[in-house]
Parts: sequence; C-alpha cells; structure tokens
Amino acid sequence: MNWLSAAYRLFSVMDALYLAGNFLYRRSLRYTLATALVSLLGYLGNYIPGVRTYDAQVAIFMPLCVGGGMLTGGLLLMLLPSLFKSRLLNVAQAADLDLMENYRKWNQDQHLEALWDRVYRFEWDLGTALVRLRAHPEECPPELCSDEGLPDDPMERGRIKFLRWGRFTLARPQPEPRQRYYLGVDLRFLEDWYNGGYFDPNDVKLYEQQSAAPPLERVRDLVGYHLWDVLADLPMKISSKIWFRLITRAVAMRVGEAVICLNRTYHTDYFNAQALLWPEEVDELWVAEMGCNARETLLRERARLLGRVFGSLEEGRRMLDHFLIPLFWAATDLRARFDPEYVDGSLGYDVWSDLKWAGFGNFRPMRFVRLMQRAARDKRQLLDCLESGGFSNLEPHPLTEEGREALRSIRIALHVNWQGLRSKLTRWHRARKRRARYHEELLALFKQAVSCRSQFTTYLVALRTHHELCRLHRMTYQQLLEDLFETCSEVASWGKAPIESALDGTDRYCTEVTGEDVLL
Repeated sequence: MNWLSAAYRLFSVMDALYLAGNFLYRRSLRYTLATALVSLLGYLGNYIPGVRTYDAQVAIFMPLCVGGGMLTGGLLLMLLPSLFKSRLLNVAQAADLDLMENYRKWNQDQHLEALWDRVYRFEWDLGTALVRLRAHPEECPPELCSDEGLPDDPMERGRIKFLRWGRFTLARPQPEPRQRYYLGVDLRFLEDWYNGGYFDPNDVKLYEQQSAAPPLERVRDLVGYHLWDVLADLPMKISSKIWFRLITRAVAMRVGEAVICLNRTYHTDYFNAQALLWPEEVDELWVAEMGCNARETLLRERARLLGRVFGSLEEGRRMLDHFLIPLFWAATDLRARFDPEYVDGSLGYDVWSDLKWAGFGNFRPMRFVRLMQRAARDKRQLLDCLESGGFSNLEPHPLTEEGREALRSIRIALHVNWQGLRSKLTRWHRARKRRARYHEELLALFKQAVSCRSQFTTYLVALRTHHELCRLHRMTYQQLLEDLFETCSEVASWGKAPIESALDGTDRYCTEVTGEDVLL
C-alpha cells in the first residue's frame, strides 16, 4: 500500500490542526510553570549585586502570557476542526449511516447457510441439545416441528430445518434466552452483529463480543489466556481499532458531504447513506424519477467517496484488512486453543485453511504447529486409554454412537488440560504395566467431563459462531467494497461536466467529477 496516499486520504489538514491544538492545550500548564520558573529565576537575579534583570510585573506577565496564549490558541485550533467535522459526522448519522445494518440483514440467508455449514451441521450430526425443540404454540409452533415434505437425507433435512428455525428466530423480537430454550439454536451473537452497520463508527459488536461475551470469557479462562497473551496481542488490537476509526470517520465525512450536496441539488431528502453505500440502490425507480441525470450524479458522488477514502479497489481491500484481519486472527487463535476438532481438521476445514484464506499463512506458525502435534498425540493417547478397558461404566460411553458428544467433551477437556487431565493421561500412557494406579483418577475426570458436556458444547458453539461471524465480517465488507467499485466502473467515461445545481447558498458542499471539494 502507498502509505503516503492512505495518510493523505485518512488524515487531513483539519486533523493536523486538531492535533496541534490538542498539543498546545495539554501542555499549556506545563509550559506555564516552566516559564514561571524561568521568570522567577530571572527576577531573583536582581538581588545579585551589580545585576539588573526585570521587575516583578514582567516576571508575572510572562507566564500568564505564555499560558494564556497556549490555552486559547489550543482551544481555538481544536474547536474549529471539531465544529467542521462534527457537522458532517452528524449529517451522516442523521442520514441513516447506522441503518447500513439493513444491508447486513438483507443477506441473512447467506449468513445462516454459513453457520449451518461451519457450525450447526456438526451439532445436528451429534444430536446435541442445541438442535432440539420444545413445542410451544407461539415460540415453537407446529409448522417448525413438522417433517412433512422434507427430504429423507438427515443432513439435508437438518439444514432445511435450521434455516427455517433461524428465519423464524430472526423475525421475532423476543428475548434470546426464551428463543434458545424453545428452539435450541443460539443466534444471539448473530443478532448482536446485526446491530452494526457497514462503515458505521459504531460497528463494534464483534469487538465487544470478543472482549466481554460471557461464554468467550469462560473459554479464555479454560485455555489459560492471561496477562501475557493480552499484552502480546495488544499492539495488533490497538492498530486495528485505529484503522477502523480512521476509515469509518473518513467514510462518514464523505457521506455527510455527498448527502448535503445531493439533497440540496435535487430539493429532496431521499438521498441518504444507504443510497451511497447500498450498491444496487442507484438503479431504483425513485432515483430515475428525480430527473436531471440523478443516477449519474449519485454514481459520481459514490465514485468520489470511494476514491477519496480508498483510492483503488486493491488498496481499499488492504486498508479494510488492517482492521478486519486482527479481529479474525484473535478469534482463530482462541478457537485453536479450545477446539481440538478445528486443529486436527476433522471438520473439513482447519486453522491452516482459514489462515491461508485470510492471507497470512506464515503468521506465528509455530504456535499452531505445536497445537496440531499435541492434539494428534492427545487423541491417540485418549483412544488407547478408552479402548484398553476399565472405562465401560462411563455413561454414555464415548466410543459408542450415542457418546460422540461425550467424546468431544473429553477431547476439549484434554485439549485445554482441564484439571490436569493431559498430564494425568500422559503419565498413564508412559506407565505401561503400572497403569492401574492412574485408573481411578482418570475415570473420575472422564466422568466429570462427560457430565459437563452440555456446558462444553455451549461454549464451543458460541466460540465457533463468533469465529464464523468474524470470517463473514471480513468477507462481506470486502464484497461490499468490490460491488461499490463495480457500480462506479462506468463513471470514468462520462467526462467532466459539473453537477448541476440551482443553489446559491454560501454553506453548500458540492463536488465536480474531477474529485475536488468545493466550498461555495
């Protein structure tokens, strides 16, 4: 990426003025005290025989002048950019920038399909509590429970049912615990994600989930994610949030400018953030009925917004990845520490395929190599232990068809070394002929893990759902940017005729297709 070009687009002269004002404001007291000290020392020089400096009035006036000048100048330099930018940011928010969440909801079938394919089909296959219904005339009506007309293939039938339950859940504004209780499926993270809109500065729901969601907090406790891990990931998280703030603020300001210009040009209030950022909206009938080449004008404003914030499509993708990839990386890292099936590839995808998809397959590779080797060794030792006899009183038995969820629960406990299970199993494996001495201890831990299988399943599905949402977050942001650039591909052949306008005000923001901002 051309860093100078990105800095020019995201960091304007107004930002420099604000930073200069903030510097003066914050240091006004410090420099006032320093000037006062120098003035005092200079004034005390009068007491040295034969030396004459300045009188008390000058000594008092100097620090007051320095401090007052820095304080007043700093406040003015901060105030002017703030007033200018807050106007545009407020216009963008009032013009429905936050309602770009509707574009996210518009693709809910795609999101539900992804959640089925990468999360819930495994729960359906195991028959866990997360895919079991509790009949209720309103919360779970008979048509949701019926198998009538569904295919014979159990997985395809499960997919159709999950999509049906998901649509029903998302369409009903009911408390999440009630929906989880009756419908089984846990879509709280998905609904929470839907409360953020693309390019909206408040699109931080996945950050909030990652930092404080109760099931993910419990996962962090189980995997031993402590202070050192927080410090190691802190630079990447800070960089991610800085890029997010810069990009979303730049988009909001350009949206504010364009909304003012378009609505005043066509004497309407139809043009909003969605008209600019929803790719297909330029071809809607209401745009054509505005007349005066409204579609072309809207596309020019969209092209100007994209050019001034992102430059080109490839550069825009890289800019977005600066805040999308760290979010996905953190979710991937946490999942690899907790989910043994994700590490060993038994789900049909694994940590390596996801890292390659994200474009950083060589990023911290040794951590995942060790996890993969350890997961393979743990699985082999666990199966040897369970097949050796003496564990037949486990109910359900992990090696039976009905006990697959119990086996997964034990594998998770082993993967995170829950209550020292891995250490004890390793000692059992090495003991050879003296394994009986570890039998009772291992049996007790296996029973505890089996009895906790519903909790482990809940944590696992919450983590897998959050991880998948982070993947969808990147994928859909990139796709939206690509679609927006594609709609603007015809703008370059239109020439340089300015936007027609009958306005004669002195505060109107307008744009020529040359891409230059004009304040009339």
